[in-house]
Amino acid sequence: MLKRIWEGVLVIVDDIKLGMTKTDGADSPVWIGLSTIIILGTIGYLVLWATRSAYLF
Repeated sequence: MLKRIWEGVLVIVDDIKLGMTKTDGADSPVWIGLSTIIILGTIGYLVLWATRSAYLF
């Protein structure tokens, strides 16, 4: 029973991986750079917000 469930999970993961790589140009340097800027910018904003909130009280 557990073997069948595990095989089902592996099939779902493989389908997700295929779905992510189907888009043409998704791994181009432009999109990778843009994603990096967005992610690092969001992290930086959250750090500033947390610092200001912590010292507000």
